[in-house]
Amino acid sequence: MTLYSIISIGKNFYYSHPYLALAIVAGLLILAFIKPKAAFKTVAAILILVLIIYLASLLGQTSLTGMNSKKQMINQSRD
Repeated sequence: MTLYSIISIGKNFYYSHPYLALAIVAGLLILAFIKPKAAFKTVAAILILVLIIYLASLLGQTSLTGMNSKKQMINQSRD
């Protein structure tokens, strides 16, 4: 999963559910005007969650690549 795919997921959600996406954005904006500290914490928590998901995906891809390379090297040495 790359950063482009995360942005693509967000765009797809917006195009599939425009009213829900606008309601979420409007809710965050209202929260930002009423309680800016709480809005900052909410946005920070969302960004941290996306970062954790991105890093987990990245680590999963690198470990799979390493395992596939190891299997290929083992198969080459046996042949």
